[in-house]
Amino acid sequence: PDGRTLVYRRLTSRGGSDLMLLEGADGATPKAYLRDGFTNRQAAFSPDGQSIAFVAERKLRTVQLSGGTPLTLRDRVDGAGLTWTADQFILYNPGTATGIWRIPAAGGEAVAVTLPGFQDNEQRFPEVLPGGKGLLFSARGGVTEDQVYVESLETHERRMLVKGSAPHYLSTGHLVFVQAGTLFAVRFDAERLEAAGAPVAVIEGVRQTRSGQPLISYSDVGSIVYVSANTEP
Repeated sequence: PDGRTLVYRRLTSRGGSDLMLLEGADGATPKAYLRDGFTNRQAAFSPDGQSIAFVAERKLRTVQLSGGTPLTLRDRVDGAGLTWTADQFILYNPGTATGIWRIPAAGGEAVAVTLPGFQDNEQRFPEVLPGGKGLLFSARGGVTEDQVYVESLETHERRMLVKGSAPHYLSTGHLVFVQAGTLFAVRFDAERLEAAGAPVAVIEGVRQTRSGQPLISYSDVGSIVYVSANTEP
């Protein structure tokens, strides 16, 4: 969250993948934090930056950066996107037509937060807005393109905002999202849960996976890290 630590997935010559950890200033040497089994591109920091949530071998797990044995929270997790909330819940998507779920970060019972709809049955990349009033996520259904939605956590009214994927709210009052490899920003009222004005392109050439997941991340201090679409896989 402070922009000084980065976790990412590295493919290995053994045919596996490691969860890599890069700490400190520019020029630091990355180290393999968890070797093999890290089969998913998903990871999320805890609000205090001392732990991470990740998916490996279809299991949702958490582990402290200081070390220790990972805690398995849930089996059979296939959907994209993780968020660790300020009130110590982890939001995730079990898979297609399941909606967004949440589970206590310390372990416990998982409960559904949203219900899938006909046009948005594959809901991904959830994020709770400041104050806990609304939930951002992107979704698609059938052959439709990814679209960004906001849902009131009080009334569960759902509204489509823009076309795009992986929404994120910035403290500047903007909503950012990726569409066709370009990062866009649009003004967003987190109280009224409404976007205002036309989206503006911010960064072009953001790599997206075959499933449409953009390889981009944001810190709480305003920095952005992403994989360029022009970089060799």
